Amino acid sequence: MAVISIERMGLLSVFCVCLFFSSAFAVDRGNFKTCDQSSFCKRQRALKPGQSPYRALLETLELSDSRLTLQLINDNNKVHLLLELYRLQGNMTRVKINELKPLKPRFEVPDVLIAEPPTEPLSVLSKDDNGIVLSLGAESQRLIVSARPFRLDIMEGPEVLLSLNSRGLLAFEHLHLRKDTQAKPDGAEVKESVDGDQQQDEGEKDEDGESDKEEDGLWEETFKSHTDTKPNGPTSISLDFSLPGVEHVYGIPEHADDLKLKTTDGGDPYRLYNLDVFQYELYNPMALYGSIPVMLAHNTQRTMGIFWLNAAETWVDISSNTAGKTVFGKMLDFVQGSSEKPQTDIRWISESGIIDVFIMLGPKPSDVFSQYASLTGTQSFPPLASLGYHQCRWNYNDQEDVKSVDQGFDQHDIPYDFIWLDIEHADGKRYFTWDPHKFSQPKEMLQGLMDKRRKMVAIVDPHIKVDSGYKIHSEITSKDFYVKNKDGRNYEGWCWPGGKFIVCEVITLFFLSCLRPLWVDYPKDTATFTIDDEFLIGSDLLVHPVTEEGSRGVTAYLPGAGEVWYDVHTFQKHNGAQNLYIPVTLSSIPVFQRGGSIIPRKDRVRRSSACMENDPYTLYVALSPKKFAEGKLYIDDGHSFNYDTKKEFIHRSLTFANNALTSSNLCPVCNFLTSSWIEKVLILGASKPSKVVLKMDGKETPVDFEFDSSMSVLTLRKPGMNAGDDWTLLLQ
Repeated sequence: MAVISIERMGLLSVFCVCLFFSSAFAVDRGNFKTCDQSSFCKRQRALKPGQSPYRALLETLELSDSRLTLQLINDNNKVHLLLELYRLQGNMTRVKINELKPLKPRFEVPDVLIAEPPTEPLSVLSKDDNGIVLSLGAESQRLIVSARPFRLDIMEGPEVLLSLNSRGLLAFEHLHLRKDTQAKPDGAEVKESVDGDQQQDEGEKDEDGESDKEEDGLWEETFKSHTDTKPNGPTSISLDFSLPGVEHVYGIPEHADDLKLKTTDGGDPYRLYNLDVFQYELYNPMALYGSIPVMLAHNTQRTMGIFWLNAAETWVDISSNTAGKTVFGKMLDFVQGSSEKPQTDIRWISESGIIDVFIMLGPKPSDVFSQYASLTGTQSFPPLASLGYHQCRWNYNDQEDVKSVDQGFDQHDIPYDFIWLDIEHADGKRYFTWDPHKFSQPKEMLQGLMDKRRKMVAIVDPHIKVDSGYKIHSEITSKDFYVKNKDGRNYEGWCWPGGKFIVCEVITLFFLSCLRPLWVDYPKDTATFTIDDEFLIGSDLLVHPVTEEGSRGVTAYLPGAGEVWYDVHTFQKHNGAQNLYIPVTLSSIPVFQRGGSIIPRKDRVRRSSACMENDPYTLYVALSPKKFAEGKLYIDDGHSFNYDTKKEFIHRSLTFANNALTSSNLCPVCNFLTSSWIEKVLILGASKPSKVVLKMDGKETPVDFEFDSSMSVLTLRKPGMNAGDDWTLLLQ
């Protein structure tokens, strides 16, 4: 069974130990901005829902095969925006809003989309003075553009799936110059707006009625010792989305909070801003290491996604009309026949850029994942060793300390694949060097690990110490490779090396898509919607980690009415759609295999995954109540890209039906040989056969077996087939 690793991201190690929980309360909040300390967030958040100043100019509509364009006007300041609408293949809609004639081009995110998404034709169903109705094709979907105030509604039949600007919180701070500006950027002149009025200058009131002179942060703001200047004034953007019928939204990682996102009324919004936060508060919307501007909305009828393509600092507000209700209050509404429909409202606020949003309409969770992958691509298979256990801490004292830790894993029969060295291994915190006293023989240290088929990572963070005697710094300087600041000089900051550093690069973000919440596979089971203390690996293994110190038991929810789950440790069978109490010890983690699945496992404990390359497989066949099971077996060399470039892999279908377990080839054009063989087959929930026969290469061979009647477990011993061959095991 694969062991999912906890990998180190950013400047500090991520420890799976109680240290973080005890130190979580020691975070210095003063180092991290709140919304009130972020001028654009504070300014945008001061806007309250109400009448939007934006109006659609229907007479400017232009429709081509691939897109619809339409101008919007802010009736307060007469600034024109350009709206672009695209119907994309795969049940998606793209909405872009930019200044019609900006002072200079606003930033648009490059390199995230794998290509310009393929479009499908839009067609106008009707048009009048109040708006336009467009056909989105599938399932009677329509997009309605309302003119005054501007609003977008995506509908399916009579139901509104999602609305944009229904609360009137669209806000677009346009580029402009100060009257006292001496030098105009890029040779630009003060720009005239399309109605002949000069763009807003210092002292004029903006679209919210605020004066430039009266509010800090419009042209410059300071946080601690850092000052951020804005030569073209504030450029933030905002847009609200309403989701009728939705109570549960997820996503926008990375935050140390519940899986289901909470409402932010009365508190800070969720912040998307990559930060090195090795100490953090639990259940707090403060930003952490990664930021992915994708949100999922889910109810029993549909799953949808919102992908906000913007790389600037972003804050996300969430409100809900059911957030304050207790379970009793919701039951009372049901009994009394309340007609209030649940609704969640989302507001995205970004410091700069344009509005570029992809609305992924599902309708199933798997559809949304496919839609997002079609936009941003999928990851390549990671090396097998990257999925194993990674040992890291901050920091190892010296070479002997590393050797001692490595030997400790052997003494306690704990496998691992990688050991990570933090910054203290380097000479004076200069990357690509070794401390001559603490790590005087690095080649010998590395060879000792390689002899055990283990690997080492020596950290290289994305900054370089400024030191004229440091070869790496001198070479980068001579070739002018450093990232530049707004003045064209090398960007300098403060971190571990002391003095200044210069950013030269950005790191049974890498993330594994095989982990998923229970509601993804059980989208109609409302009991799964708020569960975040257990997860699925694929669709067939359910894990309930033990997260409380001193726990002697946990209560796990086993989903799926009519399904069964098998404890992978005891093979005890349990019915689905129930809460189950499981005793635990210091060394046990509750894991269950879904009935109806087949999972290949390598059960021999080795020093590392590389040592398991040719180990045999045990097939765990967990039967459903209908005595059926299916699964897959995939094998490649575990480290190269030959699976992609040369089709060198094995992909097999495993099926149990009608008392026969069969392995068949899913990729006839693939070519790969393995030494691994099938050592054992365990069939959970089985009946005792009179005999078991292996059919392979036209021959029939009897197979030894044992049957545990108390647990209904049938064990087939050493059937001996190669893992890449066709075969059938018959239970007679």
